[in-house]
Amino acid sequence: MPVNNAKNEKLSIQVYKKIKDKLLYLDILPGTILQERDVANMFSVSRTPIREAVQRLAIEGWVEINSRKSIVVKTIRKQDVKEIFQFRRIIEPMVLDIILEKRLADLTLVNNIQNILNVMKSTKDNTVEFIDLDQKFHALIIHKINNRRLNQTWEQLRDEIIRLGMIAMQKPGRFANVVQEHQRIIDALVDMKKLKARESCLDHLYSTEDIILESIFNKGGK
Repeated sequence: MPVNNAKNEKLSIQVYKKIKDKLLYLDILPGTILQERDVANMFSVSRTPIREAVQRLAIEGWVEINSRKSIVVKTIRKQDVKEIFQFRRIIEPMVLDIILEKRLADLTLVNNIQNILNVMKSTKDNTVEFIDLDQKFHALIIHKINNRRLNQTWEQLRDEIIRLGMIAMQKPGRFANVVQEHQRIIDALVDMKKLKARESCLDHLYSTEDIILESIFNKGGK
């Protein structure tokens, strides 16, 4: 591969990651319309790596390129939110069931998720860090049962879960509620209470989904 092509490819990957982070953490909001030149100026690069990065984001479903060559950040559909949380309500309580049935709620798991929650308590003024820790909290539980296909599916949803989490955290008081809801899940694991773990998880997921739907679609949505 020629040197210039290799440099452009590397740069396009860097730009892709930077744009995607801005999408996930709501620095660029759904529905935003961008021009290629503006994005190039934003990152102080030429249009070629921007074009390649945007094409990748379009393939992944984050943006669309309209007939005028504008970059449109795709809006979040109500059906998308419902499908993601339906998946999570099926999977996460089941994982907790398996953890308790197979006695996998050992000190390593409990200490790790408790430590994550303790750090979350100190990040009230940093929503990005809070949501990243929140994702790690849930991922640790998912990964505990060592199901490779489930882990892969979870990773595929990771970015969407992060962006939806950022939206949920805009609700006043949500920080304290998330901490409490996570603590109930931990307490249920410590107490080896399967029903309590399942109910605590479902309460957390329903609360989060309701907040997101209200936040995005309180004026109507598709």
